[in-house]
Amino acid sequence: HIGVWEYIPRENKVIWDERMHIIHHVPNGEFDGTPEGWSKYIYFEDLEKSRMNTQLAFTQNLLLNNEHRIIWPDGSIRYVATSAITVFAEDNTPDRVIGISIDITDRKKSEEALKLANAEMENALQVKDEFLANMSHELRTPLNAILGISESLEEQIIGKLNEKQFKYVGIIKESGRHLLELINDILDISKIEAGRMELDFHSIGVEKLCQASLRMIKELAQKKNIKVSFKIKGEVKTIMGDERRLKQVLVNLLSNAVKFTEAGEKIGLEVVGYPERNEVTLSVWDTGIGIAEEDLKYLFKPFVQLDAGLAREYQGTGLGLALVAQMVRLHGGLVSVKSEIGKGSMFTITLP
Repeated sequence: HIGVWEYIPRENKVIWDERMHIIHHVPNGEFDGTPEGWSKYIYFEDLEKSRMNTQLAFTQNLLLNNEHRIIWPDGSIRYVATSAITVFAEDNTPDRVIGISIDITDRKKSEEALKLANAEMENALQVKDEFLANMSHELRTPLNAILGISESLEEQIIGKLNEKQFKYVGIIKESGRHLLELINDILDISKIEAGRMELDFHSIGVEKLCQASLRMIKELAQKKNIKVSFKIKGEVKTIMGDERRLKQVLVNLLSNAVKFTEAGEKIGLEVVGYPERNEVTLSVWDTGIGIAEEDLKYLFKPFVQLDAGLAREYQGTGLGLALVAQMVRLHGGLVSVKSEIGKGSMFTITLP
């Protein structure tokens, strides 16, 4: 409802139209037509503010905009927005005030509900962050002990192991590292979602970054007899970014390429510089199992693993590609993918 009203100062008289009576839930004839009578319907905590705003409109020739609560005869509280303008007489005294009032209770309730929901969500995020931080600490302590002891056993510092024992220790170490990676990935995703991921930007040598990333997956590729190629095209020497995080992105993509490519096949990293566009692309390709077109939309969602061919045979957190997408976004870049089942995939990162 939008009600129209008029106040005539010289007569101390207020005129309401029918919709003003509806807004205030007051039948015709019950309102006495005075400012004092109107004040009875205004919630007591908002009365002084309403009077001050009205006075300012009178004395300073301002457009009156005010929000206040009103009380219905049954005791329920409603919210009203009022706008008014003062019309002055020839002697520059207020002649009359003409205004409108709108019931904004539904909007206010929606705002309050949204405010409450945001506060609850913020609290839930804080609780989640604290829980993850505490849990990561609690999990890392025994994990570091497991990794440290398993590495000592593997090096046979405290005694020789037979073949089966050596194999089992290797499995313990590998499983421990996998758990540590999972903890780190969950924490990184949590930080990014909470807007708390801080990047250390500086100039990075592109070839150095790529070679360091390739070294990280060299052993993995050799175990499967996978040939790894590396090419740089165009003029590109340095980029601005967080070296550790970009290395994390490339290692993730390269590890996936090795993981989902059969023994004896090929993978590669190709860098192309586009000086005219002030861009560089880093593409990781493989000749692996490929990804079905209908599954591409799920690739970069956290905790989602695709049920496709060889993917079922491998461990994974379902966080890797989600982290890749988020890290690249934080660098002001984009990530895209082309893939064909049985022929392979290519993930391309475009960075400024």
